[in-house]
Amino acid sequence: MADNTFWIAALTGGTAVLASWVTSRGNTRAARIQADATTASQRLQRLYEARRAAYLDLIQQGQRMAELYWKVPEVHRFSAPESRSVTLEDFRDRIRDT
Repeated sequence: MADNTFWIAALTGGTAVLASWVTSRGNTRAARIQADATTASQRLQRLYEARRAAYLDLIQQGQRMAELYWKVPEVHRFSAPESRSVTLEDFRDRIRDT
């Protein structure tokens, strides 16, 4: 009877160790997958934020240039012919700098 108890205890202990090892491997793999997914998600978020910032900068620059272009017809309409070329050159320089 004692011999059977020893073998049952050994089998139960071995099963517990094996189950623990399988569980730890599964947890390790799940943690690695979660870390990889988090890293990929953060990378995508940074990419979207960088792209969004670039688009906003482009829109702002386009708006600044458009404001200057919209003023050019006013220069033609309301400035004196003698000062028109100087004013247009000024607008050209400001548009180029923008």
